[in-house]
Amino acid sequence: MARLDRRIKNTIFKMINNNGKLEQDYIVELLEQLEEKPSYEKLKRSYFKSKANRIIASFKDENNIRDCFAVRENQKTTYVNINTTEEIPLVKNVEKNLSNKIIGTNKSLKKTIRRRAVLEGQVGMEEINNVEIAK
Repeated sequence: MARLDRRIKNTIFKMINNNGKLEQDYIVELLEQLEEKPSYEKLKRSYFKSKANRIIASFKDENNIRDCFAVRENQKTTYVNINTTEEIPLVKNVEKNLSNKIIGTNKSLKKTIRRRAVLEGQVGMEEINNVEIAK
């Protein structure tokens, strides 16, 4: 699929920034109006790729912990079972991806906690700007 036109993306970002929230259906309708229409073959391929990703993500061990992950390798997606692969670089790639997700999720969690505290009146913006976790 073609990359999303920056003007459309910036318009959506501006709208959610100004409104504080946007419904998914609204953005979908906006994209349907403004974006180039994908071909049936592209939609079909995208659908099956998404389904493949969901199947792989659901592959878990007896403790319900994921075993399989998708990694990018030579500009294509490769699925890796970390319990059975013998390829160290693939396991390292999964480890790096998971670490990056944890870091990003923790930053988002801290930001959410700070925002809730401000909204509930527990702290002011001045205090938030001086707190280490605000960075």
